[in-house]
Amino acid sequence: MFVRQIELEEEPPIFGINPLTLAVALVVITIIIAAGLSFWASGIGGKKVEKETDCSIADFKLYSGTYDSSKSSMFFVLENLQPTGLRQLTLYIFYPDRTIIEKPMKEDLEASKLKPYNFTEVPKDFEKGLIKTNCPEVTAQFIEQNGTLVEV
Repeated sequence: MFVRQIELEEEPPIFGINPLTLAVALVVITIIIAAGLSFWASGIGGKKVEKETDCSIADFKLYSGTYDSSKSSMFFVLENLQPTGLRQLTLYIFYPDRTIIEKPMKEDLEASKLKPYNFTEVPKDFEKGLIKTNCPEVTAQFIEQNGTLVEV
């Protein structure tokens, strides 16, 4: 009798991921993606945007002001009349010979507040002054009468 030997080939071991581990990993990844999208959509994860000025309601006035020609200094107080801040304030001083001096006002005018501003080296005999803001239509114009600044 012939005995035939059958040689069985050994199969290499099969490596894999436990299904329970895979299910937990997929749930964790889904939660992380959902949290990231949630933060992004709500703005928490985004850039902080500087609060914009609402120019439609913005308004301010010259509360008081003086000009001392002997010291060439100008002092005034601005009053913000609305609950929106004003930025990029600039003082323009106009002279009869058509010269204009531009003086940036380094500090913003906070919402519904009074703020003093002081300027030196303001040559005398100016015709008028103009204060402009980041809102093109929101300005204040004034003249000097006997050392007092009067809004016009």
